[in-house]
Amino acid sequence: MIQKLIQWLESHMQSCFYKKSFGVECPGCGMQRSFIELLKGNFTESLVQFSALIPTII
Repeated sequence: MIQKLIQWLESHMQSCFYKKSFGVECPGCGMQRSFIELLKGNFTESLVQFSALIPTII
């Protein structure tokens, strides 16, 4: 079940409007990738992608 969710999320990732428009990463850049890594159980990689995700979820 989780694997199907991960596959769906990876195939439906949204591009960052801010980064695409202005060429600069926004404060939320990396959140989608970080969430997917967290679902996979890669906590360290999740923190590298977007360190504020876990505190945000809590």
